[in-house]
Amino acid sequence: MRMLNLPRGRFSGLLFLLLFVIAGCSQTQFFSLDKVTKYPVYGPAKADGVVIYNHGRSRTVDTAAVSRIPNYLEPLYQSNWDLLLLKRPVTGDNRNDATNYLLAAIKQVRDQGYKRIILAGQSAGGWASIDAARKEKVHAIIATSPAAHGTNDTSVKMGTVAFGDILNDIKETKVMLFFFNRDPFQTADRGKIAKRILGDRKIEHRIIDHPRGLSGHGAYRRKYFTSRYGPQIRDFVDPASN
Repeated sequence: MRMLNLPRGRFSGLLFLLLFVIAGCSQTQFFSLDKVTKYPVYGPAKADGVVIYNHGRSRTVDTAAVSRIPNYLEPLYQSNWDLLLLKRPVTGDNRNDATNYLLAAIKQVRDQGYKRIILAGQSAGGWASIDAARKEKVHAIIATSPAAHGTNDTSVKMGTVAFGDILNDIKETKVMLFFFNRDPFQTADRGKIAKRILGDRKIEHRIIDHPRGLSGHGAYRRKYFTSRYGPQIRDFVDPASN
């Protein structure tokens, strides 16, 4: 193969430009927004809106590969809302990229014709849902155990401060948040902080703070959570569906 005989400085410049373009595209190029067989889409012309579900993050598991639409969203599907699953890449999954992938997904469904958008997510996905609502107005947010920091004491405390910052900056929307007992990613006062911030800003909200009988970071997966809160979530974000 014949190599181009470019001066070293010009070749280095072109290489840098190529890497810069690739890096700039990476924010939106590698996520997928999947239709789920269990919930065939109504389509933007027939659906009342769309829910974008955003999974959590793990250092040891390909979370995108094992992620599913949680059962607690089924009442919204039965009330004519489409459910789409956002899958983020395994490598390089950080807070900024997670938000950027979600912002790209919001643009994608808006371009398809959906008028009302709900962002739902667990852990890092819940955090990204709140963070994205700072930059794009959406109909509602549903976040279970929102977190984007580690579990050591310093990280958890830093996470609570950062959580207050992003929550204090969201645009007008409905917000429903869940905080569970014995969740190593949360400080005990995060629910109270959320209530104070959203109340002061007069944002319509409902905070489920350490409900009895539900413990752990993944408590949203339990059948009891679905049966108890699935209809309540639907009624809060879409009262007209009652």
